[in-house]
Amino acid sequence: MVEPSGHSRAPDPVAALVDSARNGDRAALEQLLKASYERIYTLCRRICHSREQAEDATQNALVAIVRGLDGFDGRSSFSTWSHRIATNSSLDELRRSVRHQSTSLNSDPLIDDSEAVLFSARSGLTTNPAGDPDDHVIRSETREALSHALDSLDDRFRVPLVLCDVADYDYDEISRVLNIAPGTVRSRIHRGRRQLALILSGTDLDPRRDSQEDAAPVDANACEDTAGEGGVARSAGNQSEVLNVKTDEP
Repeated sequence: MVEPSGHSRAPDPVAALVDSARNGDRAALEQLLKASYERIYTLCRRICHSREQAEDATQNALVAIVRGLDGFDGRSSFSTWSHRIATNSSLDELRRSVRHQSTSLNSDPLIDDSEAVLFSARSGLTTNPAGDPDDHVIRSETREALSHALDSLDDRFRVPLVLCDVADYDYDEISRVLNIAPGTVRSRIHRGRRQLALILSGTDLDPRRDSQEDAAPVDANACEDTAGEGGVARSAGNQSEVLNVKTDEP
Protein backbone atom coordinates (compact mmCIF):
# COMPACT_ATOMS: atom_id res chain seq x y z
CA MET A 1 0.00 0.00 0.00
CA VAL A 2 1.41 3.36 -1.05
CA GLU A 3 1.46 5.99 1.65
CA PRO A 4 0.41 9.51 0.66
CA SER A 5 3.49 11.58 -0.18
CA GLY A 6 2.00 14.90 0.82
CA HIS A 7 1.21 16.32 4.21
CA SER A 8 -2.02 18.01 5.16
CA ARG A 9 -1.66 21.74 5.44
CA ALA A 10 -1.90 23.16 8.94
CA PRO A 11 -4.90 25.42 9.54
CA ASP A 12 -4.24 29.11 9.01
CA PRO A 13 -4.94 30.84 12.35
CA VAL A 14 -5.36 34.23 10.66
CA ALA A 15 -7.89 32.83 8.19
CA ALA A 16 -9.77 31.27 11.10
CA LEU A 17 -9.85 34.63 12.90
CA VAL A 18 -11.05 36.36 9.74
CA ASP A 19 -13.88 33.84 9.28
CA SER A 20 -14.94 34.14 12.92
CA ALA A 21 -14.79 37.95 12.82
CA ARG A 22 -16.92 38.02 9.67
CA ASN A 23 -19.48 35.87 11.46
CA GLY A 24 -19.83 38.43 14.24
CA ASP A 25 -17.31 37.10 16.78
CA ARG A 26 -16.17 40.32 18.45
CA ALA A 27 -13.40 38.60 20.42
CA ALA A 28 -11.99 37.20 17.17
CA LEU A 29 -12.14 40.66 15.58
CA GLU A 30 -10.25 42.21 18.49
CA GLN A 31 -7.67 39.44 18.36
CA LEU A 32 -7.28 39.90 14.60
CA LEU A 33 -6.71 43.64 14.98
CA LYS A 34 -4.22 43.14 17.82
CA ALA A 35 -2.33 40.57 15.76
CA SER A 36 -2.26 42.94 12.77
CA TYR A 37 -1.47 46.20 14.59
CA GLU A 38 2.33 46.01 14.72
CA ARG A 39 2.64 44.96 11.09
CA ILE A 40 0.22 47.67 9.95
CA TYR A 41 1.91 50.38 12.02
CA THR A 42 5.39 49.38 10.83
CA LEU A 43 4.31 49.63 7.21
CA CYS A 44 2.59 52.99 7.79
CA ARG A 45 5.62 54.35 9.62
CA ARG A 46 7.94 53.44 6.78
CA ILE A 47 5.72 55.22 4.28
CA CYS A 48 4.71 58.28 6.32
CA HIS A 49 6.95 61.21 7.14
CA SER A 50 6.37 61.22 10.90
CA ARG A 51 5.22 59.06 13.78
CA GLU A 52 2.07 61.15 14.16
CA GLN A 53 1.12 60.58 10.52
CA ALA A 54 1.82 56.86 10.87
CA GLU A 55 -0.36 56.59 13.97
CA ASP A 56 -3.25 58.35 12.22
CA ALA A 57 -2.77 56.22 9.11
CA THR A 58 -2.73 53.06 11.23
CA GLN A 59 -5.98 53.94 12.99
CA ASN A 60 -7.66 54.81 9.70
CA ALA A 61 -6.42 51.56 8.18
CA LEU A 62 -7.78 49.50 11.08
CA VAL A 63 -11.16 51.23 10.77
CA ALA A 64 -11.17 50.50 7.02
CA ILE A 65 -10.29 46.86 7.70
CA VAL A 66 -13.21 46.51 10.14
CA ARG A 67 -15.64 48.21 7.77
CA GLY A 68 -14.46 46.25 4.76
CA LEU A 69 -14.07 42.82 6.31
CA ASP A 70 -17.43 41.61 4.96
CA GLY A 71 -16.22 42.51 1.47
CA PHE A 72 -12.98 40.54 1.79
CA ASP A 73 -13.49 37.53 -0.48
CA GLY A 74 -10.17 35.78 0.03
CA ARG A 75 -8.87 36.16 -3.53
CA SER A 76 -5.68 37.46 -1.96
CA SER A 77 -4.32 36.76 1.50
CA PHE A 78 -5.55 38.83 4.42
CA SER A 79 -2.00 40.15 4.79
CA THR A 80 -1.87 41.41 1.20
CA TRP A 81 -5.37 42.87 1.44
CA SER A 82 -4.65 44.68 4.71
CA HIS A 83 -1.29 45.90 3.35
CA ARG A 84 -3.12 47.55 0.46
CA ILE A 85 -5.39 49.31 2.91
CA ALA A 86 -2.48 50.39 5.12
CA THR A 87 -0.52 51.67 2.12
CA ASN A 88 -3.47 53.65 0.79
CA SER A 89 -4.22 55.01 4.26
CA SER A 90 -0.61 56.17 4.57
CA LEU A 91 -0.73 57.89 1.19
CA ASP A 92 -4.02 59.54 2.15
CA GLU A 93 -2.34 60.86 5.28
CA LEU A 94 0.58 62.25 3.28
CA ARG A 95 -1.79 64.14 1.03
CA ARG A 96 -3.80 65.55 3.93
CA SER A 97 -0.82 67.03 5.69
CA VAL A 98 1.74 69.64 4.79
CA ARG A 99 4.79 67.80 3.57
CA HIS A 100 7.79 67.81 5.95
CA GLN A 101 6.00 70.01 8.49
CA SER A 102 6.86 69.17 12.13
CA THR A 103 8.92 66.14 11.07
CA SER A 104 12.07 65.52 13.12
CA LEU A 105 14.38 63.05 11.43
CA ASN A 106 16.80 63.11 14.35
CA SER A 107 14.27 62.20 17.04
CA ASP A 108 12.07 59.92 14.94
CA PRO A 109 14.00 58.50 11.96
CA LEU A 110 12.20 56.85 9.07
CA ILE A 111 14.57 53.88 9.31
CA ASP A 112 16.79 52.52 12.08
CA ASP A 113 20.51 51.73 11.93
CA SER A 114 20.15 48.09 10.88
CA GLU A 115 17.64 48.99 8.17
CA ALA A 116 19.97 51.75 6.95
CA VAL A 117 22.80 49.24 6.47
CA LEU A 118 20.50 46.81 4.62
CA PHE A 119 18.94 49.58 2.55
CA SER A 120 22.38 50.94 1.59
CA ALA A 121 23.62 47.51 0.56
CA ARG A 122 20.57 46.78 -1.60
CA SER A 123 20.67 50.22 -3.21
CA GLY A 124 24.41 50.05 -3.89
CA LEU A 125 25.22 52.95 -1.58
CA THR A 126 28.46 53.25 0.39
CA THR A 127 28.32 52.52 4.12
CA ASN A 128 30.90 52.57 6.87
CA PRO A 129 33.44 49.70 6.73
CA ALA A 130 33.21 47.16 9.54
CA GLY A 131 35.53 47.82 12.42
CA ASP A 132 35.72 51.58 12.02
CA PRO A 133 36.23 53.11 15.50
CA ASP A 134 33.64 55.75 14.67
CA ASP A 135 31.20 53.11 13.44
CA HIS A 136 28.31 54.15 15.72
CA VAL A 137 28.58 57.82 14.75
CA ILE A 138 28.85 57.07 11.04
CA ARG A 139 25.93 54.62 11.17
CA SER A 140 23.83 57.30 12.81
CA GLU A 141 24.85 59.83 10.16
CA THR A 142 24.13 57.28 7.42
CA ARG A 143 20.69 56.62 8.87
CA GLU A 144 19.86 60.31 9.08
CA ALA A 145 21.17 61.01 5.57
CA LEU A 146 19.15 58.12 4.15
CA SER A 147 16.04 59.16 6.06
CA HIS A 148 16.33 62.71 4.75
CA ALA A 149 16.99 61.53 1.19
CA LEU A 150 14.06 59.11 1.27
CA ASP A 151 11.81 61.83 2.66
CA SER A 152 12.80 64.03 -0.29
CA LEU A 153 11.74 61.54 -2.96
CA ASP A 154 8.46 61.83 -4.82
CA ASP A 155 6.00 59.41 -3.21
CA ARG A 156 5.58 57.51 -6.49
CA PHE A 157 9.20 56.41 -6.21
CA ARG A 158 9.69 56.48 -2.44
CA VAL A 159 6.81 54.16 -1.53
CA PRO A 160 7.79 51.20 -3.77
CA LEU A 161 11.45 51.76 -2.88
CA VAL A 162 10.68 51.62 0.85
CA LEU A 163 8.47 48.56 0.39
CA CYS A 164 11.30 46.81 -1.48
CA ASP A 165 14.47 47.84 0.34
CA VAL A 166 13.18 48.50 3.85
CA ALA A 167 10.04 46.38 4.22
CA ASP A 168 11.61 43.53 2.19
CA TYR A 169 8.74 43.04 -0.29
CA ASP A 170 9.46 41.43 -3.65
CA TYR A 171 8.24 43.03 -6.89
CA ASP A 172 5.14 40.84 -7.13
CA GLU A 173 4.10 41.73 -3.57
CA ILE A 174 4.60 45.44 -4.26
CA SER A 175 2.60 45.08 -7.46
CA ARG A 176 -0.30 43.55 -5.54
CA VAL A 177 -0.15 46.02 -2.66
CA LEU A 178 0.08 49.14 -4.84
CA ASN A 179 -2.11 47.76 -7.64
CA ILE A 180 0.41 48.62 -10.36
CA ALA A 181 2.05 46.50 -13.05
CA PRO A 182 5.25 44.63 -12.07
CA GLY A 183 7.12 46.49 -14.82
CA THR A 184 6.02 49.78 -13.30
CA VAL A 185 7.25 48.62 -9.89
CA ARG A 186 10.66 47.76 -11.33
CA SER A 187 10.88 51.08 -13.18
CA ARG A 188 9.94 53.18 -10.16
CA ILE A 189 12.34 51.35 -7.85
CA HIS A 190 15.16 51.81 -10.36
CA ARG A 191 14.39 55.51 -10.73
CA GLY A 192 13.97 55.91 -6.98
CA ARG A 193 17.41 54.43 -6.34
CA ARG A 194 18.92 56.66 -8.99
CA GLN A 195 17.30 59.75 -7.50
CA LEU A 196 18.33 58.68 -4.00
CA ALA A 197 21.96 58.41 -5.11
CA LEU A 198 21.76 61.86 -6.70
CA ILE A 199 20.30 63.39 -3.54
CA LEU A 200 22.97 61.79 -1.35
CA SER A 201 25.69 63.05 -3.70
CA GLY A 202 24.31 66.58 -3.49
CA THR A 203 23.14 66.64 -7.12
CA ASP A 204 19.92 68.49 -7.88
CA LEU A 205 17.19 66.38 -9.47
CA ASP A 206 15.96 67.36 -12.92
CA PRO A 207 12.13 67.33 -12.78
CA ARG A 208 11.96 67.68 -16.58
CA ARG A 209 13.69 64.34 -17.04
CA ASP A 210 11.22 62.54 -14.82
CA SER A 211 8.36 64.34 -16.54
CA GLN A 212 9.60 63.05 -19.90
CA GLU A 213 10.04 59.53 -18.53
CA ASP A 214 6.49 59.62 -17.21
CA ALA A 215 5.15 59.80 -20.77
CA ALA A 216 5.18 56.01 -21.26
CA PRO A 217 1.70 54.47 -20.74
CA VAL A 218 0.96 51.87 -18.10
CA ASP A 219 -0.53 48.54 -19.13
CA ALA A 220 -3.78 48.72 -17.17
CA ASN A 221 -4.48 45.06 -17.93
CA ALA A 222 -1.37 44.10 -15.95
CA CYS A 223 -2.72 45.77 -12.83
CA GLU A 224 -4.75 43.80 -10.32
CA ASP A 225 -8.30 44.98 -9.76
CA THR A 226 -8.75 45.38 -6.01
CA ALA A 227 -12.27 46.78 -6.20
CA GLY A 228 -13.68 43.27 -6.23
CA GLU A 229 -12.89 42.84 -2.55
CA GLY A 230 -15.41 45.38 -1.41
CA GLY A 231 -13.39 48.29 -2.75
CA VAL A 232 -11.79 48.76 0.67
CA ALA A 233 -8.30 48.95 -0.77
CA ARG A 234 -9.24 52.50 -1.65
CA SER A 235 -9.28 53.36 2.07
CA ALA A 236 -10.64 56.82 1.36
CA GLY A 237 -11.34 58.56 -1.90
CA ASN A 238 -10.85 57.33 -5.45
CA GLN A 239 -8.11 54.73 -5.85
CA SER A 240 -6.54 56.38 -8.91
CA GLU A 241 -6.25 59.59 -6.90
CA VAL A 242 -4.95 57.88 -3.77
CA LEU A 243 -2.25 55.78 -5.42
CA ASN A 244 -1.69 57.96 -8.48
CA VAL A 245 -0.85 54.89 -10.52
CA LYS A 246 -3.61 53.93 -12.93
CA THR A 247 -3.69 57.34 -14.59
CA ASP A 248 0.02 57.94 -13.97
CA GLU A 249 3.00 56.51 -15.71
CA PRO A 250 5.92 54.47 -14.32
